[in-house]
Amino acid sequence: MRLILAVIKHYVTKHPGITLDELKEAFPQKLVKGSRLIFMKPELVEDKKRYFTKSDDLFYLKDGVYALTTQSWGSTNFEKFLDYVRTNFDRAEIPDVYESNS
Repeated sequence: MRLILAVIKHYVTKHPGITLDELKEAFPQKLVKGSRLIFMKPELVEDKKRYFTKSDDLFYLKDGVYALTTQSWGSTNFEKFLDYVRTNFDRAEIPDVYESNS
């Protein structure tokens, strides 16, 4: 699931002025079946083992928010994420997904 983290980090790097709301728009919650949120403010996470929580894994966004992403995707959600990215972003914007054999 680190591929998903890498894709999102790459996207945030390419969009340095992005806010949490804009990030949620780019990667909508509908990509994950279930109740786990894709993005969460670190101070609101109760089950830290379900999210990437190392300082290198956090996203610092324009609106002054640190965000992190879930690592609980499952195979169905993982494929759904990859399909979504391949359909909605071009190769130059998110190269990691296009290089993945998954």
